[in-house]
Amino acid sequence: MKAKFDLSPRGVVFDFDMTLVDSSHAVTHCLNLLAEEEGLRPITHQDLMGTIGLPFDLSLRRLFGGYDPRWVEAYRSRYRHLEHSMIRPIEGALAALEALKAMGLRLGVVSNRNMVGVVAQRMGLMELLDVAIGLESGLPAKPEPDMLLEALSRMGISPEEALYVGDTDVDMECALRAKVVPVGVATGPFRPEELQSAGARLVLGSVADLPGTIGPLVKVG
Repeated sequence: MKAKFDLSPRGVVFDFDMTLVDSSHAVTHCLNLLAEEEGLRPITHQDLMGTIGLPFDLSLRRLFGGYDPRWVEAYRSRYRHLEHSMIRPIEGALAALEALKAMGLRLGVVSNRNMVGVVAQRMGLMELLDVAIGLESGLPAKPEPDMLLEALSRMGISPEEALYVGDTDVDMECALRAKVVPVGVATGPFRPEELQSAGARLVLGSVADLPGTIGPLVKVG
């Protein structure tokens, strides 16, 4: 798909879950372990997909119809390590990051996940990233633009020189608020037309398609 913007990007920032990695089956499995332990109703993979992109506490409220802070602590202490071990990269994502890095682009991750850098490190992604920012930063969750703007500042590039790639309407809104070009990928819960309606200037099947699409626009490296 041809890019619908006139920009020579110097950097790309990515959402994490369902953009660079598929965490959906891992989180569904681990939340059902928590549900069994706490006497909550089990959830389906489809239930979980409807909460992708939300902060964890809001996901729990939506999935279980209530919220107890104790659930978060129980999940982190008993199931987070198992979740991390089950997360897998989106097909072609690692190769895409390597190709974009070889073009001379700065790369980052901004996520509503807490401690996203820890997961990225365990998956061997941090060596390709210049920055990874999640809710542990204390900055407001997406769609507020604060984390994205902070990432760009650390990367040394302006919003006008960047793309933000994500799989939800929250990601598209965050990019627009930060005055960054929004790029949608159809590997999460939103269909291409929904991402376009949310403001995406470009929608791709997955991040694997990004290097070939924006490569002709890149003038660095």
